[in-house]
Amino acid sequence: MPQFKNPPVREVVFEVRFPAELSIECKKDEFYEKIRKIFPSIFIPKTIATEAYAVEPYQFKNLGGTKIIRFSINQYAFITKQYESYKVFKQECLEYMNLFFKIYNITRFKRIGLRYINHIPISHDDKGIPIAKYLNFGYKLPKVIPNEFSLFSSMFVTKLGSGKLRTVVQYEPHLEKIIVLDFDYFLERDLVANKLQKYLEDSHRYTEKVFLSIITDKYRKIIEGDK
Repeated sequence: MPQFKNPPVREVVFEVRFPAELSIECKKDEFYEKIRKIFPSIFIPKTIATEAYAVEPYQFKNLGGTKIIRFSINQYAFITKQYESYKVFKQECLEYMNLFFKIYNITRFKRIGLRYINHIPISHDDKGIPIAKYLNFGYKLPKVIPNEFSLFSSMFVTKLGSGKLRTVVQYEPHLEKIIVLDFDYFLERDLVANKLQKYLEDSHRYTEKVFLSIITDKYRKIIEGDK
């Protein structure tokens, strides 16, 4: 995403799923020794009796809990809750991810996904949520239904490039008045490790294009700091 003074991004996740590799289960310490200075906090998975323990991911967090590495025998994810820029995210994400795949000799993937979760603070009165003020998004409804919403939630999946984009748009009134704009761009096919950076770049490019298209000019000025 572009650099904004008031960015709406609250969490970014890049996850890779791959064929199960049993060496990960018995050699978790090999990777941990490489990251423990930055990610000292360990969270061991808790599972119910019917779940396979080995596929439940361990989590490793930095001291502030703003960055997380999560992995098991068939998945790896890098998560940040303090997004500075795509450039910084890409550098950190690929550094740890490439190290992980090198240690355990992971060369092929089954799925990759890049997820951006945005929180858009809003204000509204008894006339309903002003979706059009923030997003180029709405509902086409029969005239008998008033176009004034106190709640709304939509989820749709569309093909975009060589992957698919799952988009969730919904109003969350519980803790604060926000519109959640949640993008998850993913590829599901036979994927190779030496193209990991390209997959990430493509995923980001498509997500950014949709984000910039779906926000209104008025809201863009707000996050750019013009208002």
